[in-house]
Amino acid sequence: YYYATPKDRPNFLSIFSTYLHNLENVNATTIENFESYRTKNPEYYFTTVKGLVSEGSKGRIYRDWKPISVKDYNALDFPTYHGLDFGYSNDPNALIQVKAKGNRRYIRQLIYQKGMSNELLAERCIALKINKTEIFADSQEPKSIARLISLGVNAKPAIKGSDSVNNGIKHIQSLEVYY
Repeated sequence: YYYATPKDRPNFLSIFSTYLHNLENVNATTIENFESYRTKNPEYYFTTVKGLVSEGSKGRIYRDWKPISVKDYNALDFPTYHGLDFGYSNDPNALIQVKAKGNRRYIRQLIYQKGMSNELLAERCIALKINKTEIFADSQEPKSIARLISLGVNAKPAIKGSDSVNNGIKHIQSLEVYY
């Protein structure tokens, strides 16, 4: 987190202030509440209470994911799922493997690459030895799913309900995630 520095412009005045600059007019309970956010909700504390700008990725949706080693990930004996989002020139193909137990998800990136044809994608799935497992793919790409199936990959269209993007984000945010 850092202090934003406004551009120097004529006839423009920038004033930065927080409750700390006016302590004589802030009661102790309010100060205690503000400071409690430091541990309860650090993002809120640093951006709203302290007025700082996050160095995190702009628009970052997920926070507090924890790393897990490949060795520890591979040792997990939990149900395993695969998810595929198609891309090509602007966006990469993204294939992940997810192991699930309770409210925990363990995620491993298998492919993240631009410019892959469906044929190359199928070759990679076969090389990873996951072509026979169900791979839930972006249902907006029925031709690509059909092509992967014809190349020996067990691709299935992901079932998307109403407002699936926002509901999916909220669901993932409610989980403990390891990557």
